[in-house]
Amino acid sequence: MILPGVGAILALLMQVLEKFPHIYNYPDRLNESNAKQFYVHSRKLLNQLKNICLIFFALILLESIVIAMGWGNGFGKWFLPIVIIGMGIPIASGIVTQKNKITTIR
Repeated sequence: MILPGVGAILALLMQVLEKFPHIYNYPDRLNESNAKQFYVHSRKLLNQLKNICLIFFALILLESIVIAMGWGNGFGKWFLPIVIIGMGIPIASGIVTQKNKITTIR
């Protein structure tokens, strides 16, 4: 019951953070003309990360059930690299998008 509880708390906290994008740390080029773009981008990125985290928590829970039932041996050595890559790609693409595509009108 710990794993679903941690997943639920994580989803709840990320949902709350998604509602308040103005409290995040932004670069100095944030101003009134591009604040909406920054906020929308940050909310989308946090939403993607929340969904990916919940998918990984569900997969880990499913793996625990499969092992407990004696139906398999687990995911193996490729699960951790897949998790790291799965979390890293949205973060890297979000940084690149925020750095290059959000306009800086002053």
